[in-house]
Amino acid sequence: MGDSNFVPLEIIGNTSKKDKSEALIVTDVVTFDGMKDLQIQRFQCSLCPYVSNFKHNVQRHLMSHSGNKPFQCNMCQRKFIQKSDLKIHMLRHAKEKPFRCDLCPKAYPSRSALNFHNRITHCSYS
Repeated sequence: MGDSNFVPLEIIGNTSKKDKSEALIVTDVVTFDGMKDLQIQRFQCSLCPYVSNFKHNVQRHLMSHSGNKPFQCNMCQRKFIQKSDLKIHMLRHAKEKPFRCDLCPKAYPSRSALNFHNRITHCSYS
């Protein structure tokens, strides 16, 4: 199959309005290969250019503008917007470090921390 059947979406107009969460709802009217016009709804932060296809992503993003960080680490008092960010942070305080570097003696509590170490220290990607 070739790419000859693919015709990209063409935006032929859009509108926007604010909802109660301060997210801008952007509706794009698009056409696909001459078919009936489709409406695609996206959500945009009312304070910056951030856009998502999901309203909850914009609502979560809006918290970054407010400075409200309700989740606090009980060991170092650092605060986070999301509970999941706090959980990831708590790995820093863990004594167990099962992710060991193959190139040096360093070890880390998470694979992402090890990958970061490899990129920065050893200029490698895993």
